Amino acid sequence: GQTRVGQVEANDDQMTLTARYTVAAQLVDAEYPHNEIPADIRDENGKLLSIDQIAKDQNKIKSFDEWTDSNNKDTYNFDNKATGGQNGMLAGHKESADIAKGYKW
Repeated sequence: GQTRVGQVEANDDQMTLTARYTVAAQLVDAEYPHNEIPADIRDENGKLLSIDQIAKDQNKIKSFDEWTDSNNKDTYNFDNKATGGQNGMLAGHKESADIAKGYKW
């Protein structure tokens, strides 16, 4: 079986992915500029697959990570917003609110 440390690390990875996904999906839904979502992680409407569909497949997790990391253009920085939002969610509500106030659209 998995060690306690392994379980904690797996839970941390899952929580981080979920937080990053939540922010990324909201940015996509709000039509914030971003690179085309790769076919393996988008649905028939061009939106991100559900977190459940991505999280159960290591290749889709990798594709999601690479896609968010590729969205770091000078004119818009989807990746920084996704990461900042993720960090705010994991750190607590006050930090999330402060980060969100700093977003310039």
